[in-house]
Amino acid sequence: MRKIAPILAICYGSKHSEPLASGSFLKGVEMAKFFMDYRQEGELYPDQNGIEFRDVEEAYAQAFRSAQDMWSELLRARQDPRRCSFEIRDSGRELLFLLPFIEVMESCRRDSTAPDITDTYRSACATRDHARRAAMEFNEVLRALQGSLKQSRALLVCEI
Repeated sequence: MRKIAPILAICYGSKHSEPLASGSFLKGVEMAKFFMDYRQEGELYPDQNGIEFRDVEEAYAQAFRSAQDMWSELLRARQDPRRCSFEIRDSGRELLFLLPFIEVMESCRRDSTAPDITDTYRSACATRDHARRAAMEFNEVLRALQGSLKQSRALLVCEI
């Protein structure tokens, strides 16, 4: 197994994380717990402790900065950062979004056609909402079909 712990320590020991997580200006602000699970080449390393942020946008920003910090460490360890990602989950461990490290590299391009990070986030949220609606609609149709099947079975029993 790869030595991943020192690289993951960057995520929580990042020079960027302290002001967000423990600044005095946050006193009295309600915080939510997020888990930054790390995936590398298909293997998942779950975040056991989680970290508190004000909202999902702040969690995304921290995940992005952590991926930036980890990029060079992964290269030094001869590991491909393009095959890594963070899976950000809420306190109930529901997946909120996926941050592939390749987004870090793509954000450095000076290409004016590259999407803004805010647009990417909004697109991800819209996709999530669409998937939730589709799942709810599917479940409604499934329940209706199950009801029809139950009625059909009852009619077959009566006719036999």
